[in-house]
Amino acid sequence: MSVTPERTLQLGRLGRTVGLDGGLLFHADGNAEAALVAPGLEVLVDGHGPMRIRESRRHNRGIVVHFEGIRRIERAGRLTNAVVSVDAALLPEDVLPVSLTDGLLGLPVLLGGRTVGTVASVAGASGHEFLTLEPGGEMLPLAAPYVEVAEDRILLVDPPAGLI
Repeated sequence: MSVTPERTLQLGRLGRTVGLDGGLLFHADGNAEAALVAPGLEVLVDGHGPMRIRESRRHNRGIVVHFEGIRRIERAGRLTNAVVSVDAALLPEDVLPVSLTDGLLGLPVLLGGRTVGTVASVAGASGHEFLTLEPGGEMLPLAAPYVEVAEDRILLVDPPAGLI
């Protein structure tokens, strides 16, 4: 099964390389996301397509992941800062999409450099989650092309008129 971008949930971001054998530090969006990172999991690495995790291990700074086909630091370095997502259909049945997005709670939502609210809750079916903002209660579809999730904020880029 291949990973398709329109049905994915973000797990985190790849950091710096670790060691000479192609390892990368993985910065999970939360504990639930970190728990999913395991050998054999097929993920979508933004800008690099689907990749399978060959090995993962705890490191004093988090989790180190190795991908199949990448065994050198030079190739691994190209993946630095890439967002890692997983196909919602590949999630274990006991993992609720809401638990994967707990890392979004409290993040500021910006439009044109101006804060329009913070994430109060995340709900919805797998692949169709929406954010509820406070203080106004506005709802944003998380998978919309105009919603960009960054490490410390959510950016709205050219949203439809009247959304906010």
